[in-house]
Amino acid sequence: MASTGAIAARMVVLMKFRDAVLPCLSPAAADAALEAFNESLEEAIPLAAEFGSLPAYSDAFFDEVLTTRAALERQQSGEGIRDH
Repeated sequence: MASTGAIAARMVVLMKFRDAVLPCLSPAAADAALEAFNESLEEAIPLAAEFGSLPAYSDAFFDEVLTTRAALERQQSGEGIRDH
């Protein structure tokens, strides 16, 4: 199941991005990153839909998406990063 591997890789990238990159971004850079992030979701959501038989896995992916989006929005507004 190639899509499962692709989603797992995206989840790891989201976690690492929040931990290592996001705290270093200015609000303007976070704004650009949020725009790119939203565009990249258009590619990821069809992949996630392919493993509907694995709801916990799909839910974990969408949890990472929501956590990352919220962190980007906080960074964009200058609030910084909070633990999720």
